[in-house]
Amino acid sequence: MKLRAYAKINLYLSVLDRREDGYHNIESVMQSVSLADTVTLEADECGGETEITVSSTDGTLPTDGRNLAYRAAELYLRALNKRAHVRIHIEKNIPVAAGLAGGSTDGAAVLRGLNEILGGALSRDELLGLGLKLGADVPFCLTGGTYGARGIGEELSPLAPLPDCSIVIVRPHGKISTAEAYGKLDSTARGDVPPMSMMTGALARGSLSGVCSAMYNAFETVLDADAEALRVKAALTKSGALAALLSGSGPSVYGIFYDEREAARAVGRMEELGFNSTVTRPVGSFG
Repeated sequence: MKLRAYAKINLYLSVLDRREDGYHNIESVMQSVSLADTVTLEADECGGETEITVSSTDGTLPTDGRNLAYRAAELYLRALNKRAHVRIHIEKNIPVAAGLAGGSTDGAAVLRGLNEILGGALSRDELLGLGLKLGADVPFCLTGGTYGARGIGEELSPLAPLPDCSIVIVRPHGKISTAEAYGKLDSTARGDVPPMSMMTGALARGSLSGVCSAMYNAFETVLDADAEALRVKAALTKSGALAALLSGSGPSVYGIFYDEREAARAVGRMEELGFNSTVTRPVGSFG
């Protein structure tokens, strides 16, 4: 079985209080985009010991229990008290550790696929519960589309879809530690934060310009003034993006364009500046 595992961007991301369990409550609007990994999944129930093998086109990707796809298979089989030989191959197109939920979406694809191969034993809500045990982004990656998210990301509510547009995603060279980014937010005074209702209202009206005006990411407030992500954001805007924003805790930055030709020209400009980039589009719900 082949499954598309779609990347995620944040149209809006506000980080609220730190919880006793170490996670943070958030308010976010999450959007699936057509940039995707391809996950090839095979599974056969067996009477012996469970065997899970993971391979990938990206040699830097771990293939053991550090990989969310591997852990998803373990978790699913344990939930059903099943034993199986599971083979997972990931054709990696989503940059690793880039703020695009690449690992989470691979794990979600494995959960969806195993549930289909092994008889659909778990309901949608049960799958979402398993996904949350893997990571805060996995429940959204099981559903896809355009969703509001609260709690640590598991409280999902469907929203009107993002109007069709071209989205240029750029991967800066540096790395951003999510834990360090949250730590900076915890120690930094928060300024005025636009309400999420501005974004949800723009989506409800089908206004792409309104969406672009309401885009916000709290993690941008703790970037260093000379951060590469900010330079990429400025370059995207100069290249004609209606708006540009950091995705997740970064370092990826995306820009929204009305026209695919303008987006393609922006990709060329990013390549001239030495950055890998790609044109993608919004994807609707599939879960």
